[in-house]
Amino acid sequence: MIEYICHRDFKGKCIAGDVKIKRGEKAELDNSVICIDRVGIICVGTSFIANQHFAINEDGEGLKRGALTYAIAYADRDGGNGCRFSDDEQVMLLKEYPQFLKDTDTILFNHAFFTADIPVLEELAEKLNIHIGEE
Repeated sequence: MIEYICHRDFKGKCIAGDVKIKRGEKAELDNSVICIDRVGIICVGTSFIANQHFAINEDGEGLKRGALTYAIAYADRDGGNGCRFSDDEQVMLLKEYPQFLKDTDTILFNHAFFTADIPVLEELAEKLNIHIGEE
């Protein structure tokens, strides 16, 4: 089993039903699903819920990894205009980080991105001028 951590509070429907999971609560990836003993099965480890709320924590850096991946992949950076990345940023992502992108015309990150090492995520965040608060 692989240790995961909830990096953003989750309140909503999941495989186990309606749940509330607080930031910092530990979970495990078992047979491709994220589980918490008190709740049961939350979601598939590569699902949208997993990407938005859980991060691999084998290195003890799950909260930071989750903050970085969320800020890069989901945070609104243009005031609600619907474009997370500038044209220059899109070119840079496609050129320098293709291993983290799905094969699509839109910038969508794959599972390798959400499990990437902290230094790589910090480098990418810096290039995108994204700063997160220290945990």
